[in-house]
Amino acid sequence: MFNQEAARSYFHGADGAMLQEYAKALDLPLLLTPTTGEQYHLTMEQSLKKAKAMGAQAACFGDIDIEGNRAWS
Repeated sequence: MFNQEAARSYFHGADGAMLQEYAKALDLPLLLTPTTGEQYHLTMEQSLKKAKAMGAQAACFGDIDIEGNRAWS
């Protein structure tokens, strides 16, 4: 989830180049999802659906205390 206005990830503040390096190091595809605060939940859901269509079988969230995140499968 990428903050369009700040050009950084929303919660960790990583820039796009750093996120690309993380993905490369982990050998994982990166679904960089530009969004605004108002559209965050909608674009996150779209990206999760895209990841699932690409073969993802699980998701890991840093905020597992949010019931909606635990419900994703």
